Amino acid sequence: MKNHSTPMARLMPVWAALLSCLMFLSVPSHAFEKAFTQAELQEQLNKQTLKFEHPLIQVTITDPVIHLFDDTQKLQLSGNVDMNLLGSYSGKGSLTITGKPVYKTDSTSFYLENPDIIALHVAEMNPDQVDAVRLTLNQALKQWLKSVPIYTLKDKTLQEKMAKSTLESVSIRNKSLVLDFSLL
Repeated sequence: MKNHSTPMARLMPVWAALLSCLMFLSVPSHAFEKAFTQAELQEQLNKQTLKFEHPLIQVTITDPVIHLFDDTQKLQLSGNVDMNLLGSYSGKGSLTITGKPVYKTDSTSFYLENPDIIALHVAEMNPDQVDAVRLTLNQALKQWLKSVPIYTLKDKTLQEKMAKSTLESVSIRNKSLVLDFSLL
């Protein structure tokens, strides 16, 4: 029996396979994303007291409030502060800090990049003392947060195990913290 198919017809399976490969390769680099709204993050923060301990300064932040900013890709954390500097300056007041949340795949940890104290008020200190404390605290905080993650993914839950192997990046969109995951 003679095959009457044209050369073009014989190439159809090859073209179909090539088209399938091209469609697969055109899939975005992240397969899915998970967003946490500002309200969801706030709910988690409401359960915590934040502590920063450094040889020079001890700071406790209570009643933390979080804000997410799309335009700068930064988060802002404000709250009541109780602080002690070298045992000589202490007081209560308020603190506002900003920074960019980042994820580092090598350590499977989240960090706050370029943290900056944008406001510090302490009732028991005069303005000059507050400025000096803010500068010292800012430097200590920047050094500390370079090496200390704000959260490290663990192997305790299946979700965190999966996130460790597929999480690629963190961004802020629509007042939500967005986690981008890659294909497995």
